[in-house]
Amino acid sequence: MSELGDAIIEMAEALQRAGALDKLTLRQIKARHAQPLPTLTAADVQRIREKSLMSQPVFADLLRVGASTVAQWEQGRKTPSGPAQLLLDLIDRKGVEVLS
Repeated sequence: MSELGDAIIEMAEALQRAGALDKLTLRQIKARHAQPLPTLTAADVQRIREKSLMSQPVFADLLRVGASTVAQWEQGRKTPSGPAQLLLDLIDRKGVEVLS
């Protein structure tokens, strides 16, 4: 797990001990941070976008990023950040309708 993930778990445990966070929520936080994000290739990003039947500008607008960012992801010049990877994975697994 990353340093940030470790810090989040540590903070959640402290909140749970203080009574500000219930055990169920703490378990959910731990489970979420135990799962690594998938590594998405340029081909994966393009496949996910094309499966969604969207152009790069429309897909970029949906993800709240610039069209040039999506183009760079698809060309392999940039890789999606953690939040973008999470959204792309969600769209890939559940369909673009999940964001509507």
